[in-house]
Amino acid sequence: MRKRLLLIILISTAIVFYGCNKNSKEDSPVSLSSVDISSLNNKKILDVIYDNDLEEGVYQIITSNNKYIFFKGVKNEYIDVSSDLEDKILVINCNTISSSEEVNKLYVIREKNSTSSKDKNLFFDTIMLEVNNKEVPFNSVHTL
Repeated sequence: MRKRLLLIILISTAIVFYGCNKNSKEDSPVSLSSVDISSLNNKKILDVIYDNDLEEGVYQIITSNNKYIFFKGVKNEYIDVSSDLEDKILVINCNTISSSEEVNKLYVIREKNSTSSKDKNLFFDTIMLEVNNKEVPFNSVHTL
């Protein structure tokens, strides 16, 4: 009887400990949200996206209200896009796969509990980009 009680207490403690320490993306104050490019009506952002001189790569687009990450895939498609907040660094991770067609993706950086552009960047100072588990620079940063 005593062994059963000890086993129940041990299992209960392990479950509570695991549940309390579980790292969830939902708890992060910063997230990436996908933006439907076809429904976008900001001409300045669209001018950057459809610029014929842009090479394949990842671009940062900064407006007065938001920061966007634009993935321009010409021979590669950017997949598994995610973000992590490490100290005051926002790390954007993604992988690439070969593609026979151009695939463009746009994400906006969202910060919880920020209501105006003056409140932006409360949670991070720097954005770091990792493609295929290697740190790489953005192709360029467009400030609009």
